Amino acid sequence: MMKKRFFLYYLPAILYAGVIFALSSMKNLHIPDIGISWSDKIAHFMEYSIFSFFMVRAFYYGSSPENRKRNLWIAILLSLLYAASDEFHQIYVPGRTASVSDWMADSVGITLGYFLFFYWKKIEDRFRHFLA
Repeated sequence: MMKKRFFLYYLPAILYAGVIFALSSMKNLHIPDIGISWSDKIAHFMEYSIFSFFMVRAFYYGSSPENRKRNLWIAILLSLLYAASDEFHQIYVPGRTASVSDWMADSVGITLGYFLFFYWKKIEDRFRHFLA
């Protein structure tokens, strides 16, 4: 059962963290110009919304019901720390810089990912109820 939980819930979050790390390791990574001056912040926001969704999902379903509330806080905290470590990592990548404003965009995305998970869960629960 633990292996199934790991592969279903934790592995997507871990793999997505790897994608973030790989993208952050690229020299001179440029965000496509979409005609908005804050396109890099939007990219950070979206990237960490998805990451947070996976993290909250992992810690919600990967824990027992009596530990879920505490583990959701842990998921958010780990997401925020990962975002900060990602910015720190970029200091050492040629052509990249660390930015507090990028971390703030990540943080807002993390918050959205948290709420998106519960919106998705509500829809999933209705769908399951409908099929039962």
